[in-house]
Amino acid sequence: VFIIQATLISLIRHLSVTDKDAPLVPPLILFLAKHPLVDKFDLSSLERVNSGAAPLGKELETAMLKRLTQVKRIRQG
Repeated sequence: VFIIQATLISLIRHLSVTDKDAPLVPPLILFLAKHPLVDKFDLSSLERVNSGAAPLGKELETAMLKRLTQVKRIRQG
């Protein structure tokens, strides 16, 4: 699991998330919202998140938006 998370951070950083939009599932949003490793990287290119495959709770959405303040919105669908 850690390899997937590290790969996600690497992709966001090095590819600057094309269109500044990232399609993510709730477990990866949880990782970005709460894992201490995230603080060590510049993820400022990430501005929008599309969440799918499972419902995203309001608490988790709020935690992500608080931590990555440049993210303007999280869409679900």
